[in-house]
Amino acid sequence: MISVDCINHTSIAVNDMERAKKFYTELLGLKEIVDTRTKSFPPGYKLPPDPLFITYGNERTKHPCRLECGGVEVTLFERPVALDPEEVIRSRGIFHYSFRMDFAQVKAMCNDTASLRKQGYQLPFEPEALVLPGGITYWRLYIMDPDGNLIEIVGWPPQNADDAAGSTGHPGK
Repeated sequence: MISVDCINHTSIAVNDMERAKKFYTELLGLKEIVDTRTKSFPPGYKLPPDPLFITYGNERTKHPCRLECGGVEVTLFERPVALDPEEVIRSRGIFHYSFRMDFAQVKAMCNDTASLRKQGYQLPFEPEALVLPGGITYWRLYIMDPDGNLIEIVGWPPQNADDAAGSTGHPGK
């Protein structure tokens, strides 16, 4: 059996790189990664052909935006054709990107969706407080990024009030 260590990165296709970078850094707090790996390449070294560049043929696709989220890279690539946000909403979250945030912060966002909407964010579904067996309640809300990608924001509560490290009640933790 193959056994992976972790997720190396995930990619999100966007329509407008600068607008998307603003959304992911300002609303979600992801940090941009500056790629220094190519500095060690010998002069004149050419990278092998990139399948994304070959497929999309877009100069900006060749230079994606790399962001960091909890030790996992999130790479933004420009797509050649825009998504239909209504089709994404109709799928009810089958295809989405999920980010975990501080429990209290997510709960506050869920309780004040009016301010998110006032800032121009689209929330296609009402936020939910989901109660699991054993009484663990977590909050989640869905928000559309500016390019029509569905983003789930989840907040798991601390395991107990005495836990200063804030580990979550997530069943996988």
